[in-house]
Amino acid sequence: MKHILVAVDGSDHAQRAIDLASDIAQKYDAELVLVHVIDDRPLSESARRLAEIEFGEKVNPREGMVVDPVVGARYAALGQLEEQETHTTTSIKRLLGQRILENAKNQAKEHGARHVATVIEDGDPAHAILKAGEDCEANLIVIGSRGLSDIKSLMLGSVSHKVANQSPVNVITVR
Repeated sequence: MKHILVAVDGSDHAQRAIDLASDIAQKYDAELVLVHVIDDRPLSESARRLAEIEFGEKVNPREGMVVDPVVGARYAALGQLEEQETHTTTSIKRLLGQRILENAKNQAKEHGARHVATVIEDGDPAHAILKAGEDCEANLIVIGSRGLSDIKSLMLGSVSHKVANQSPVNVITVR
Protein backbone atom coordinates (compact mmCIF):
# COMPACT_ATOMS: atom_id res chain seq x y z
CA MET A 1 0.00 0.00 0.00
CA LYS A 2 1.61 3.23 -1.21
CA HIS A 3 -1.12 5.91 -1.34
CA ILE A 4 -4.17 6.42 0.86
CA LEU A 5 -6.73 9.06 -0.09
CA VAL A 6 -8.85 10.65 2.65
CA ALA A 7 -11.82 12.90 1.86
CA VAL A 8 -12.07 15.74 4.37
CA ASP A 9 -14.80 18.30 4.90
CA GLY A 10 -14.33 19.30 8.53
CA SER A 11 -17.07 17.01 9.85
CA ASP A 12 -16.68 14.71 12.86
CA HIS A 13 -16.84 11.65 10.58
CA ALA A 14 -14.06 13.06 8.40
CA GLN A 15 -11.90 13.67 11.46
CA ARG A 16 -12.33 10.05 12.51
CA ALA A 17 -11.48 9.02 8.93
CA ILE A 18 -8.23 11.01 9.17
CA ASP A 19 -7.29 9.22 12.41
CA LEU A 20 -7.93 5.77 10.94
CA ALA A 21 -6.16 6.54 7.67
CA SER A 22 -3.20 8.01 9.58
CA ASP A 23 -2.86 4.78 11.56
CA ILE A 24 -2.89 2.74 8.35
CA ALA A 25 -0.45 5.11 6.62
CA GLN A 26 1.94 4.90 9.56
CA LYS A 27 1.82 1.10 9.58
CA TYR A 28 2.53 0.82 5.84
CA ASP A 29 4.69 3.96 5.52
CA ALA A 30 2.21 5.11 2.88
CA GLU A 31 1.59 8.62 1.62
CA LEU A 32 -1.62 10.12 2.96
CA VAL A 33 -3.40 12.35 0.43
CA LEU A 34 -6.07 14.59 1.93
CA VAL A 35 -8.67 15.90 -0.53
CA HIS A 36 -11.25 18.61 0.02
CA VAL A 37 -13.90 19.25 -2.62
CA ILE A 38 -15.39 22.64 -3.33
CA ASP A 39 -18.88 21.94 -4.61
CA ASP A 40 -21.28 24.22 -6.45
CA ARG A 41 -23.89 24.52 -3.70
CA PRO A 42 -24.64 28.03 -2.45
CA LEU A 43 -22.72 29.10 0.62
CA SER A 44 -24.82 29.11 3.77
CA GLU A 45 -25.24 32.41 5.59
CA SER A 46 -23.51 31.01 8.69
CA ALA A 47 -20.51 29.89 6.61
CA ARG A 48 -20.35 33.32 4.97
CA ARG A 49 -20.40 35.09 8.37
CA LEU A 50 -17.75 32.72 9.71
CA ALA A 51 -15.52 33.39 6.70
CA GLU A 52 -15.96 37.16 6.97
CA ILE A 53 -14.95 37.00 10.64
CA GLU A 54 -12.11 34.56 9.99
CA PHE A 55 -10.65 36.07 6.82
CA GLY A 56 -11.73 39.72 7.08
CA GLU A 57 -10.88 41.87 4.10
CA LYS A 58 -10.02 38.88 1.88
CA VAL A 59 -13.72 38.20 1.24
CA ASN A 60 -15.35 41.64 1.06
CA PRO A 61 -17.99 41.00 -1.63
CA ARG A 62 -18.96 44.65 -2.07
CA GLU A 63 -15.50 46.12 -2.52
CA GLY A 64 -15.38 48.17 -5.69
CA MET A 65 -19.09 47.69 -6.43
CA VAL A 66 -20.90 50.69 -7.91
CA VAL A 67 -24.41 50.53 -9.32
CA ASP A 68 -25.13 53.27 -11.86
CA PRO A 69 -28.57 54.87 -11.34
CA VAL A 70 -29.30 54.66 -15.07
CA VAL A 71 -31.65 51.71 -15.68
CA GLY A 72 -29.60 50.09 -18.45
CA ALA A 73 -26.42 50.33 -16.41
CA ARG A 74 -28.27 48.94 -13.39
CA TYR A 75 -29.02 45.72 -15.28
CA ALA A 76 -25.38 45.43 -16.31
CA ALA A 77 -24.34 46.10 -12.72
CA LEU A 78 -26.71 43.38 -11.46
CA GLY A 79 -24.99 40.93 -13.78
CA GLN A 80 -21.66 42.10 -12.40
CA LEU A 81 -23.02 41.67 -8.86
CA GLU A 82 -24.02 38.08 -9.65
CA GLU A 83 -20.62 37.42 -11.16
CA GLN A 84 -18.90 39.01 -8.15
CA GLU A 85 -21.13 37.00 -5.77
CA THR A 86 -20.14 33.76 -7.53
CA HIS A 87 -16.47 34.74 -7.40
CA THR A 88 -16.76 35.71 -3.72
CA THR A 89 -18.52 32.44 -2.82
CA THR A 90 -15.81 30.44 -4.60
CA SER A 91 -13.09 32.46 -2.85
CA ILE A 92 -14.69 31.90 0.55
CA LYS A 93 -15.06 28.17 -0.11
CA ARG A 94 -11.43 27.94 -1.25
CA LEU A 95 -10.20 29.77 1.89
CA LEU A 96 -12.34 27.55 4.13
CA GLY A 97 -11.14 24.47 2.23
CA GLN A 98 -7.51 25.45 2.69
CA ARG A 99 -8.13 25.89 6.42
CA ILE A 100 -9.86 22.50 6.64
CA LEU A 101 -6.93 20.86 4.82
CA GLU A 102 -4.39 22.62 7.01
CA ASN A 103 -6.14 21.39 10.16
CA ALA A 104 -6.51 17.89 8.70
CA LYS A 105 -2.82 17.75 7.80
CA ASN A 106 -1.84 18.77 11.33
CA GLN A 107 -4.21 16.15 12.76
CA ALA A 108 -2.76 13.43 10.49
CA LYS A 109 0.81 14.28 11.45
CA GLU A 110 -0.08 14.35 15.16
CA HIS A 111 -1.63 10.92 14.66
CA GLY A 112 1.58 9.50 13.17
CA ALA A 113 1.33 9.99 9.39
CA ARG A 114 4.75 10.89 8.03
CA HIS A 115 4.01 11.73 4.38
CA VAL A 116 0.96 13.97 3.95
CA ALA A 117 -0.14 15.83 0.81
CA THR A 118 -3.22 17.99 0.27
CA VAL A 119 -5.44 18.55 -2.76
CA ILE A 120 -8.39 20.85 -3.42
CA GLU A 121 -10.80 19.76 -6.17
CA ASP A 122 -13.87 21.46 -7.61
CA GLY A 123 -17.19 19.95 -8.63
CA ASP A 124 -19.39 17.06 -7.64
CA PRO A 125 -17.86 15.65 -4.42
CA ALA A 126 -18.13 11.95 -5.29
CA HIS A 127 -16.74 12.42 -8.80
CA ALA A 128 -13.94 14.70 -7.56
CA ILE A 129 -12.92 12.24 -4.82
CA LEU A 130 -12.78 9.39 -7.33
CA LYS A 131 -10.73 11.54 -9.73
CA ALA A 132 -8.33 12.52 -6.95
CA GLY A 133 -7.96 8.83 -6.06
CA GLU A 134 -7.14 8.02 -9.65
CA ASP A 135 -4.70 10.96 -9.96
CA CYS A 136 -2.70 9.94 -6.88
CA GLU A 137 -2.95 6.22 -7.70
CA ALA A 138 -4.64 5.52 -4.37
CA ASN A 139 -4.66 1.96 -3.11
CA LEU A 140 -7.33 2.82 -0.54
CA ILE A 141 -9.91 5.56 -0.02
CA VAL A 142 -11.07 6.46 3.49
CA ILE A 143 -14.17 8.62 3.85
CA GLY A 144 -16.59 9.59 6.58
CA SER A 145 -20.00 7.97 6.34
CA ARG A 146 -21.64 11.36 6.83
CA GLY A 147 -20.21 14.73 5.99
CA LEU A 148 -21.54 18.25 6.02
CA SER A 149 -24.02 17.65 3.18
CA ASP A 150 -27.67 18.62 3.33
CA ILE A 151 -30.95 16.68 3.39
CA LYS A 152 -31.15 16.70 -0.42
CA SER A 153 -28.04 14.51 -0.61
CA LEU A 154 -29.65 11.96 1.73
CA MET A 155 -32.44 11.55 -0.81
CA LEU A 156 -30.05 11.29 -3.77
CA GLY A 157 -27.50 9.05 -2.05
CA SER A 158 -24.57 10.05 0.07
CA VAL A 159 -21.15 10.92 -1.26
CA SER A 160 -19.60 8.01 0.66
CA HIS A 161 -22.12 5.60 -0.85
CA LYS A 162 -21.38 6.81 -4.39
CA VAL A 163 -17.61 6.63 -3.82
CA ALA A 164 -17.83 3.12 -2.34
CA ASN A 165 -19.95 1.86 -5.25
CA GLN A 166 -17.90 3.44 -8.03
CA SER A 167 -14.34 3.13 -6.74
CA PRO A 168 -11.98 0.62 -8.37
CA VAL A 169 -10.08 0.34 -5.05
CA ASN A 170 -11.15 -0.55 -1.53
CA VAL A 171 -13.09 2.10 0.36
CA ILE A 172 -13.43 2.31 4.13
CA THR A 173 -16.34 4.37 5.40
CA VAL A 174 -15.91 5.63 8.93
CA ARG A 175 -18.75 6.37 11.35
